[in-house]
Amino acid sequence: MSASPTNLEVQGNLMRVPPPKELNRSVERRRSSEEAQKPVIRRPVNVSVPRKPAATNTTKPATTTMKGDESAAMKAKIVSLEDEIRRLKRRIEELEKDIVELQKQMKTKDKRITDLTKENDDLKKRVNFFLFFLF
Repeated sequence: MSASPTNLEVQGNLMRVPPPKELNRSVERRRSSEEAQKPVIRRPVNVSVPRKPAATNTTKPATTTMKGDESAAMKAKIVSLEDEIRRLKRRIEELEKDIVELQKQMKTKDKRITDLTKENDDLKKRVNFFLFFLF
């Protein structure tokens, strides 16, 4: 993945925001330090091997479905955020068009004001000229 100024990567119709690099590094450091700190459990030779209870096998599918539910919820959140991003982008484009239109209107009004000011000055000169000849 290339680093872009917006930190977004376009994949088809979907956009994905990668996690910050600092977060990935800290997670990797934490995992490596946890693995280094795990004590090695050694059993004495004369002790029998303890058997795992059967209940642990039934909890595995429950945890995998929980993870599946969590991932589905995250996917739904991502989709809704992507929709909101698209909606906001459209709104920004509309506002930019409105700004351009308002700037055009402002220019035409400024031009009209300058034209009317010139016309007013000309009329004042004419009035002064006629008043000069009358009196």
